[in-house]
Amino acid sequence: MLPQNAPTTPVPVPPGTVNAPKAADKTNDDHAFTPYDASYAEDGNGQYLAVHVPADPASGPRKGDPDELAELLEMKGGSEKEHTAVKLMRPRAIKEAARLVTFQTAITWRYRQLAARTEEFSTIMDAAFNFTPLVLTQGEALIMPPLLARAGASMRIEEPGTATAAKATYEMLEPAQYIAVVPHWRTFLMMDDFPEPEKPNPAVLPKNSEERAIWRRAVRDAWTQGLKEADQLYADNVARMVRSYRGAMLYHLLTAQHLLSRISTASSDLGMHTTDNGNKLNIGQRVYRITAPSSFTVAPSPSVKKGRK
Repeated sequence: MLPQNAPTTPVPVPPGTVNAPKAADKTNDDHAFTPYDASYAEDGNGQYLAVHVPADPASGPRKGDPDELAELLEMKGGSEKEHTAVKLMRPRAIKEAARLVTFQTAITWRYRQLAARTEEFSTIMDAAFNFTPLVLTQGEALIMPPLLARAGASMRIEEPGTATAAKATYEMLEPAQYIAVVPHWRTFLMMDDFPEPEKPNPAVLPKNSEERAIWRRAVRDAWTQGLKEADQLYADNVARMVRSYRGAMLYHLLTAQHLLSRISTASSDLGMHTTDNGNKLNIGQRVYRITAPSSFTVAPSPSVKKGRK
């Protein structure tokens, strides 16, 4: 027999196999196996019956659980006598408290795992997402070029008698803008500003075995949800980074092909200038401006071609 909580892939058993588990029949035997409850398997020691035993969500820490999860599962409060009305409200309050602190903890724990794993490939990331050659300069100023996106072939039907097809479509997602520093892949992916999870009020911590089961079920459920949320957050940040990198690359590609105009800039030297009601003096001050944004260069319209009827 396999240890508890160790499911195996069900192995189909031929109908003629002796002692094959029978399908459950609620009218005859509520305890009969279904094909998904058990299956025959074979290893070097011979054939055996593998039974899947579902994990109890109300159980305590298991082998392999992160320390953060184990700590949440073991949280409990003191034993106090309560009024009947308060006692009836406790299960819901316990669930909400467990879900809140666990969800926040799981997101932070999982995202830091993903960030640490990404850091192991920092050399590859530095080469794959190097924004420095893509950034425009104007004197001492840095300009992030417009971000563009490309879509493949498309067909648009405006009315029953008219259809418009395009081999490729380019779209301006964001205009050019001044930036303080060159973007870096860590800027997109590394997040250190996760708020510390708020400790639950001791009054809503479990005080007996029944409440502890409610608490642990809620912790297990919220932990799974938190992991999924962290994975989605990381995926969104990766997509945002790729979108910015590819969008800036398209600017340089299209301007080189004369399909997109370059941005126009200007600057003016203010010399010495006071600000903050005369409390600050700026020497050698210069103002930079984007005077004309990029725009697509429209080629002459092609001649109309007649198709066969």
